Amino acid sequence: MFDDLKTPVEIDTKLAEFYYEQDGLKFDITNLRSRIEDYAEREYYAGSKAKAEAKLEELLERYSIVFASVQILNKKYTGWSRAFLVKNSNGHIHASMNCGTCFPTTQYIWLTDLSGQDRLEIAGLAGEKACSVCYPDAPSEYFLRKCQLEDPSVVKAREERAIAKAEREAKRIATGIWNPDGSELRVASWSGSYKETLKTERTARIWAKDQMVWVASSSSKKDYRLEKRAETIVEIEKVLVAIANKTGQDLEVVRAEISNKANKDIVKIQREQREWAKLNPQYDNPEFREQYEIINGGK
Repeated sequence: MFDDLKTPVEIDTKLAEFYYEQDGLKFDITNLRSRIEDYAEREYYAGSKAKAEAKLEELLERYSIVFASVQILNKKYTGWSRAFLVKNSNGHIHASMNCGTCFPTTQYIWLTDLSGQDRLEIAGLAGEKACSVCYPDAPSEYFLRKCQLEDPSVVKAREERAIAKAEREAKRIATGIWNPDGSELRVASWSGSYKETLKTERTARIWAKDQMVWVASSSSKKDYRLEKRAETIVEIEKVLVAIANKTGQDLEVVRAEISNKANKDIVKIQREQREWAKLNPQYDNPEFREQYEIINGGK
């Protein structure tokens, strides 16, 4: 069993996994036994007690396997060097978990990647965190060096964050939108008082299409509406340029694509307006139409 594990690193890595699982099983078994005792005091928990007992039997069976595995792997140990990092903000690195400078309650992180490595090399890597009791033969200058060793879980978490950040950046580049100079694409909608930032190409296309629909649908002759219409046309052009820059398409191709979609919406709106007009003939009355425009913002 475990004949495929040959090197100190391989053996200690697997052994550390079993020790970690063993601790977890001990915790779960203790809690489950306590729960079973509570269930035993109440008859109506008989069903829950039976399930808990079945689960306990399963955990005990697994614990037996893990315990046996630990014993087998421990027999493979021939005295090679090991390194253990104390779990705290300024924990030292020890050659064993039996150092007299530590306590029975001290918790360690087993640096299995260093198993079998020369003790002085480990002390050199540990630097300022090397325990002088565990590494008494290390040159004094070693203890002045910056530690080059870290908790593997911290390293893994940092790598995962870096990967996640890279993935977010890749997604931003793939789906994002910005001005040709790389600045944020900020635009003012015809219906908004403040500028908004368009962050994705899809959002930019929808925004440009919606603004085209408004520009084409607006029939108001009021000065402030005409001014807003002119400003919106400028904003639409800015977005079209940004999309063309992002996709590498010709500007007129982008304009045609979005205009075609806008025209479909315009046709639909016009059809709905005609249907509405049939149901509301009073809109043909000039006075009613003036009041309607005031109420609806002069569209």
